[in-house]
Amino acid sequence: MAVNGNHCSNVDQYRRKSIKSGPSDAETCDTTFPSFATKAIHVGHIPEDWPYKEVIPPICLSTTFKQSSPAEPDKHDYIRAGNSTKDCLEKCLATLEDAKYCRAFSSGLAATTALSNLLVPGDHVICSDDVYGGTQRLFRRILAKNGIEFEMVCTSNAANVGKAVKPNTKMVWIESPSNPLLKVSDIAEICKLRPLALGADVVMHSITKYINGHSDVLMGCVCTNSEEVDKQMTFYQLALMTHASVPKDDREKLGIGDNLIRLSVGLENAEDLIKDLENALANYKK
Repeated sequence: MAVNGNHCSNVDQYRRKSIKSGPSDAETCDTTFPSFATKAIHVGHIPEDWPYKEVIPPICLSTTFKQSSPAEPDKHDYIRAGNSTKDCLEKCLATLEDAKYCRAFSSGLAATTALSNLLVPGDHVICSDDVYGGTQRLFRRILAKNGIEFEMVCTSNAANVGKAVKPNTKMVWIESPSNPLLKVSDIAEICKLRPLALGADVVMHSITKYINGHSDVLMGCVCTNSEEVDKQMTFYQLALMTHASVPKDDREKLGIGDNLIRLSVGLENAEDLIKDLENALANYKK
């Protein structure tokens, strides 16, 4: 069971294969500050992490990062997988939710879609009957075509949720207060606020809404204490990335081997590029 200002989900099985990934920087919940408000302001904001010790984390705008050697990044390699600014946000949100892991997405609906990929044909989902329109369309008009059953119930009465549970129920998705009718579900009865501390599986936030509050950010996140779910979320963040997502057999047919180095050529002088490559290869052989 999981909940946030907008949505609540309950996933009891994670059956898809995922790539191996390391733990998030947010893996350990920060207990330095006992107050929720103080944690929200300070966790993840460590001036000593930055070259000039900025008290406000600098915004990382680079999409790619220099690697010490091919396929061996110091920490990050591509912005969708992570960057220093994203690390700060994920650590802070994980701490606020008492979670080991947090993965930030480009929108709340992107986070919803990633979580939906935990479902497989034949699964049953209980959903509030007055959820965000984008969520309804995703569930009813897209995922339902894949053999996933969605049952919309009025979650304002917790008993309705209990009555709707089936042997194949894998997720409960709640929005409270709902959008647009402002229905209030008895979250304390269904799963409790800040539910990870009480045994819930996943918390999904539409950061665009309450967390941001200024109508100038589009973002979402998934927080969890499950390493398996975190691996799944990491995989879905990277699933569409270039050649890494191409099956090995297909890469070999295309001539894309592990020793292939992709070179992005811009406006640099050709002779300068050749010298730079020769120097890099010479140092690599050493």
